[in-house]
Amino acid sequence: FDNTTTTAILEYKSAPCPAKGIQLPAPALPPLPAFNDTATVTAFSRKFRSLRRAPVPTEIDESLFFTVGLGLNDCPPNFSKSQCQGPNGTRFAASMNNVSFVLPSNWSLLQAHKYGIPNVFTTDFPANPPVKFDYTGNVSRDLWQPETGTKLYKLKYGSRVQIVLQGTSIFTAENHRSEER
Repeated sequence: FDNTTTTAILEYKSAPCPAKGIQLPAPALPPLPAFNDTATVTAFSRKFRSLRRAPVPTEIDESLFFTVGLGLNDCPPNFSKSQCQGPNGTRFAASMNNVSFVLPSNWSLLQAHKYGIPNVFTTDFPANPPVKFDYTGNVSRDLWQPETGTKLYKLKYGSRVQIVLQGTSIFTAENHRSEER
């Protein structure tokens, strides 16, 4: 299945709106490459360059190693089939370090942090994957189901942080060029 492209229409409050009763045509979508067109992704990604060199610290305070992957979670009983497109009634779940993020329902993370609201998030997000494995090879099914949670990794203000992003083949391999830099 190709369920990888998301589009949106932004309407600005300050922009003039069409007169009532006038139906505007739907915007034309640009032609997009196939979801597995690695050559186009690579050519596009190589164009990203900074205008000038940025100084990079040589002393690191925090070293973080994040694995990024796609796993499977059980589908809640109240979800429709269209919401659960994984195999055997599961749904796909993106994860970092085998934790799939759960968006808080009542407070934003910044509000909860600023106002000290308890039970919105925990600060136990792992700095490294919980299990070492062959990140791009065949993976044990024990790793297919990521843990769910609203976990953060707390950094001291002004910390010099090194982050390594490693793509995985937990359920299936993906191509995210930012992970390869």
